Amino acid sequence: MEKFPLQFSANTVCGDYILKSIQDFETPTIDLLIRESIQNSLDAAKKGSDLVKVEFNLNKIQTKELINTLSLNNSDDLPQESNVLEIRDSGTEGLTGYISFDDVKSGSDMGNYLKLVASLGMNQEKEGSGGSWGLGKTIFYRLGLGLVFYYSRIATGESRLIACWIESQKKDDGILKKMDIQTGVCWWGKTINNNNYPLTEFNNINSVLNMLSVNPFTDHETGTSIIIPFLNEEIASRFISNPGSIKDCVLKWYTPRISNFWDLSKVKLNSGPRLEVRLDKEIIKIGYEPFYIILSVLHRYAVSGLTEYIEDNPDLPELKFWKRECIKRMNKLVGWLTWVEVNGSHLKLSNGNRSPDEIAPLDFYTCTGDRGGGGKPLIAMIRKPGMIVEFKEIDTSSKVLPGKWIFGVFVLNSADNEIEEYFRSCERANHFEWKNPQNQKPNYQQLVDTKIKKLLEEKLKSEVKESDIELAFDLSNQIADIFMPKDGMGNRPNIDSMPIKPSTETPKKFKRSKTPSIRIDEIIYSNNGDCMLNINAFAPAGKNIYLELCVSGDSKLIDYNSWANNFEGKEFPFKITEADLKYKIEDQDIDIPHESVFLNIRNNIIEIKFNPSLNQDVVVCGIIFFTMIFKDISFSLIIEELKDI
Repeated sequence: MEKFPLQFSANTVCGDYILKSIQDFETPTIDLLIRESIQNSLDAAKKGSDLVKVEFNLNKIQTKELINTLSLNNSDDLPQESNVLEIRDSGTEGLTGYISFDDVKSGSDMGNYLKLVASLGMNQEKEGSGGSWGLGKTIFYRLGLGLVFYYSRIATGESRLIACWIESQKKDDGILKKMDIQTGVCWWGKTINNNNYPLTEFNNINSVLNMLSVNPFTDHETGTSIIIPFLNEEIASRFISNPGSIKDCVLKWYTPRISNFWDLSKVKLNSGPRLEVRLDKEIIKIGYEPFYIILSVLHRYAVSGLTEYIEDNPDLPELKFWKRECIKRMNKLVGWLTWVEVNGSHLKLSNGNRSPDEIAPLDFYTCTGDRGGGGKPLIAMIRKPGMIVEFKEIDTSSKVLPGKWIFGVFVLNSADNEIEEYFRSCERANHFEWKNPQNQKPNYQQLVDTKIKKLLEEKLKSEVKESDIELAFDLSNQIADIFMPKDGMGNRPNIDSMPIKPSTETPKKFKRSKTPSIRIDEIIYSNNGDCMLNINAFAPAGKNIYLELCVSGDSKLIDYNSWANNFEGKEFPFKITEADLKYKIEDQDIDIPHESVFLNIRNNIIEIKFNPSLNQDVVVCGIIFFTMIFKDISFSLIIEELKDI
């Protein structure tokens, strides 16, 4: 293959700028890779296609022949063996259009090939697409040394293959720098009459594909294969040692599009062809975690308004779905919102075989709420391509009850071109987040955020105002919550054999707040009902706090006093026996002497009062011991400001 380096000119964009252009160094690399690659494939779906397939294949190759083919004169700096990641799609139109800028006719669309391979920052123009060609794709160059091959076959039967290497021109030990390529950008293909082109001859292409251990497209297949050799070990190990995390990442962002077991003919707003994703030939299927089934049901219900999606579903427990809401501006429909309230039992957070630290779905989202529930409502924001643009936390003044989570979806009315195009313009280059561009009017993005928050506020307030406690709640529905596995599921450690002492690990920092908060880091329980909670709690400056164990009812918490008033003669299911706690000044890691703290246990409440002269944020950490009078009843540990109890 012939190389053609990018030469310096007045407007040259060098490698360092290209690699930083996506301006996203916080999102995990795997998320960026999955989102960008699948989104590009969906955007390139063939007209009339009912299925787009995307495959992630990992192979290992010997690199000597590849190094010689690219005429890399500093091969001693390159590994002799390499992992190669192939991201391959089919059911797509491939990299169509012109193959050289010199051939582009004035005013014509240059096509997919030049936009993806040779351009940076050009806006997507295809209906339903988002982001910008060339910005999101820079993630491919950050997965290894910077070398990426693009191989494609289009409807005419023509195949195209080109290689591009992008690295920071500032790297003194860079491969291209040592080849005296000062811009940090170089392509490999063929040169005809001083113009640069991809390889198009089958034999030449097949020779390169063999080096990379990649199969050619056959018969009438069309599609694109993005091939990344010299893959870094961290990414390779994720595919080799932890494929489950890759599957979770795909489902995290594309559950609405993958949920192809629904009858799409009943859905009023069809978002395009079905999506099939394979990881090393195995199809990634929805449903191996209940969260994704719930998310899929929410999406289909929001789009269609058909309650059959949430009725008599054998894959779902009995869930509390709230009525679908239409979000409008004047008489213009912007989208639909629906949500559901769930607990640990619905999510199957405890199944006897996995510890809370191994629960996948809740690990994905940067929610402020911990595994004990009670965090902010989490809404998946979705538009036409069927990818979740973002999971947005809604900051509501009314709290979600401990032990509960609220998940929802907002689906954009992409059938309205004005609405769809507006939100396309709001989408960042990496497809994350909607932000109103240049205060554009009308500000639909702000309207959506405001109305979602208002609707959630109204719903949560109505939930809190219900003062009557359902006496006939079914205790069997309360088992298998996050902290209480069913009897016979897994082996329960004996509490007497465990070291009982406050955790010496440095707890994760709490967000500064005017209200107290709590995190349960670990629970140890025994078959005789003795339990031990390892907790970290936050007490704002100047405020005393109390911790209380409550019964988790179907829709509300039942505290000690409510139980006594409504279940006269029946003993409260839990009894706090002891608390072994330490107190530290937040951010200073300074222990507060116990004589400056008053601790009292009464009626299943731990009262903690601080010396008024302290007046600083305090972290409380340690162990709470309690006994379960009755087994298989779910509980929640709550924290509140101590006033009059």
